[in-house]
Amino acid sequence: MGKVRWLTTAVVLLVIALGLSIGAGLQVKKVNSELMQEVKTKETVLQDKENTINKLSSDLKVKSKETEKLKSVVKENEKSILTKDKMIKELKAEKKAQAKKINSLEEINSTLKKNYEQLKAEKAEKAKNAKIALKKKQEEAKAQAEKQVHKAPQVHKATKVVAKKEDKQKAIKKTSNHSTISTQSVKKPIKSSSNKTSGRTLNVFATHYIALCDSGCSGITATGVDVRNTMYYNGMRIIAVDPSVIPLYSLVKVQTPNGTFNAIALDTGGAIIGNHIDILTDDSSQKNISFQATVTVLREGK
Repeated sequence: MGKVRWLTTAVVLLVIALGLSIGAGLQVKKVNSELMQEVKTKETVLQDKENTINKLSSDLKVKSKETEKLKSVVKENEKSILTKDKMIKELKAEKKAQAKKINSLEEINSTLKKNYEQLKAEKAEKAKNAKIALKKKQEEAKAQAEKQVHKAPQVHKATKVVAKKEDKQKAIKKTSNHSTISTQSVKKPIKSSSNKTSGRTLNVFATHYIALCDSGCSGITATGVDVRNTMYYNGMRIIAVDPSVIPLYSLVKVQTPNGTFNAIALDTGGAIIGNHIDILTDDSSQKNISFQATVTVLREGK
């Protein structure tokens, strides 16, 4: 009996142990299954996180490249700003220099204006004095000419006839080229108590002038002869001379490229200096014509 009880107890214990073992196995299996599921879930989460990290890493690389580009752009902009600053400084310096130049030019202009006004005033004063002196000289010459009315030089008849004939022929010839040429001389003979023959020859520079002009020509010569309606005196052409070279009232023969004529020195001029004669003409178009001529002095002065 005791042996049977022992066997029964053993069997019961075995059954209990087997049941416990089976229950534990099922529990372990369940736990394992849950653990496996949890591991898979965590692996999935980890994979997602890894993918996120990879994406973030890729984005970071892109952002890093963009950052480098931005840095390069910033550097270029900084260089451009520096260049512009330099240009601005240069422009300011140039503007300052130009302002100095403008001030200098304004000062020069002001000085020139003052000098111009001073010269203008001096010129006006000189012109006024010259006009007064010329008027006085003309009055003196006219008075002297009136005193010498009965003192004309005695020129050889043959020479005088030939001179008048040549001049009349030339006057007729000029009439075809000009509107009106008066061969009438002013009726005021020049007489002298002496007859100073010369015969000296001069090479001169010759020009023309007219009796009336816009610059104050009066039509009265320096010796007081009225030439407003003629360019002849006693059949001779009238010339202006430098009295220190050819004395006034001298009788001369003028040889030009276009011909020869006799003339009398009855006038002077501010521009007539040295070996220069100015031939009276009634043709204003000849004022700008100049040429070389030869003058033979037939009689010196009065």
